[in-house]
Amino acid sequence: MQGEGKEMRRQPAMEEISIMTRKEMKRYCRRYKLSAKGKNWVLKERLNKYVQTHNPPPVEEIVVKKPSAFDNLSPFDSALASYNTGNWDDSLEAYKESIETWPDSEELWVGFGNAQFQLGNHEDSLVSYEKAIELNEKSVLARMNKVNLLIGMGRYEEALAVCDEIETLDGMDEWVWLRKAHIYLALEKKMKALGFVQRILDWDDNLEEIWNLKGVLLMEADSESALRCFNKALELRDDYAIGLCNKGCALTRLGLMDDAKRCFDKALLYESRSEFWDCKGVLHMGLDEKLEAISCFAKAIEIDPQNAEAWTNRGTVLKEMNNLGEALACFQNALNICPEFEEAKFSLEEVHRILEEVGGEEETPIEDFLVSVPGIGRKKAKMIIESGFNSMDVLRKASLSGLSSVKGVGENLAHTIKEFVD
Repeated sequence: MQGEGKEMRRQPAMEEISIMTRKEMKRYCRRYKLSAKGKNWVLKERLNKYVQTHNPPPVEEIVVKKPSAFDNLSPFDSALASYNTGNWDDSLEAYKESIETWPDSEELWVGFGNAQFQLGNHEDSLVSYEKAIELNEKSVLARMNKVNLLIGMGRYEEALAVCDEIETLDGMDEWVWLRKAHIYLALEKKMKALGFVQRILDWDDNLEEIWNLKGVLLMEADSESALRCFNKALELRDDYAIGLCNKGCALTRLGLMDDAKRCFDKALLYESRSEFWDCKGVLHMGLDEKLEAISCFAKAIEIDPQNAEAWTNRGTVLKEMNNLGEALACFQNALNICPEFEEAKFSLEEVHRILEEVGGEEETPIEDFLVSVPGIGRKKAKMIIESGFNSMDVLRKASLSGLSSVKGVGENLAHTIKEFVD
């Protein structure tokens, strides 16, 4: 069924920006075909004289299959190996030990900062990158990681300043343009962001990530143009999950709900991400399919309990069902995660106002709640209540077998009731 979609309640899915190791830097340069100047920097950059005397193997040659393989490695090798296998604590300790031996190594301070970042010690990570820059005023790798860190911390103006430093030092224009696009998008300066994205596409129009980002920037103003961008991204890579999800978002805005659902389902086959489930839930909201929407938002929250938008969207559906007590809890959870989330603030205030008007009763009357569940009319709701399931608390504690034993309910409807209650 095609129909009109409700306005999206979330930003389209975005590529994550992560800290880079030197191995990832090389891969990035190969992937984006960086200019000769940028590529030469990656190929020629070496450890400083302290690390060169040790002559460690490059990251690509370190293969660690089990922790015992670390035993015969030097602290520097162990730090790299631990980092590459996700053992952040071990990596941090090994970097500390290496820095005691080579305190003037830019490379080690960058690695130490990366390990701090992975452990969530962002301020310490920033100090490490700045130490690396102090040791080597022309360090591009330290600055690149510093930019990524500052973006993650929401310190966008500082990140822009460091981007300018990288441009003057090395001319890695494509990398800087992409980061500036992300920064201006976060600052809601979409036209500026779009300008940097277009620069990249003028240089190379075969990058699916950049077509996706252009679509994200165009989504709000021109969904049809955004859809063309996502289609271009998917021509380049048909299993591009983020592109599929964003195509679904554009189709939802255009009211092409069946096509949108197919995109979300395909994206979720490739990658089960919280924001994908959230976007699919918004689609079901637009179709007034409340049960399906709540199920999608529950899945999004299960994958990422810190997804404030999923909590807010779930609360919105519950409020529409007049389940004000649970809606209130959802909006409060969203604000606990993101205190400045305007939609959650507005919705929370609205629920409080409604509750005041009805005398402060926060729980939906049981009969009204049951009637809001698909497949249960007023007559069946009364039968369930008369069978002893006469409050929300009783329904929460009820077993499926107990509910399904009520005349006219059955196992499937019992599952539906429990899903709505939970």
